[in-house]
Amino acid sequence: MAVDILIIRNKADAATIGTHAIGDGLKSHLESKGFSVTDLSDEQASPENVNLWLSSNPIQTKKLVVALDHGSCTAFYGEKNGEVTAVITQSNCEDLTKQLHVYTFACLTNGDNCVGQTAISKGCYSWLGYVVRAIASTH
Repeated sequence: MAVDILIIRNKADAATIGTHAIGDGLKSHLESKGFSVTDLSDEQASPENVNLWLSSNPIQTKKLVVALDHGSCTAFYGEKNGEVTAVITQSNCEDLTKQLHVYTFACLTNGDNCVGQTAISKGCYSWLGYVVRAIASTH
């Protein structure tokens, strides 16, 4: 069954525990506004599951991806076997983000010639992400 919104969030290391918590309650809030939502959390945020929900054939996610946690210039990361793992990359972003809006809370994904800009050039409607590396601090 296709959904309006896909949430992807891993919890594989100390940094992602905090950002993972941002997603707590997000699914319920969006559903209360009338959206259908799938939340790929922790081990569910695997490359295989992300591919299943974002592959353009057949379309499973119709509007938006909320992607929390780690990123780099070349990829947004999910989780596999308890490890941070690339799930949306410069090589698969055309199939996985075409005709979608993508909001990432992930470092570097929207820098010059990075995965976000590549996705836009290949049919992603919009990609919101960091252009720098963000470092969490308790100070």
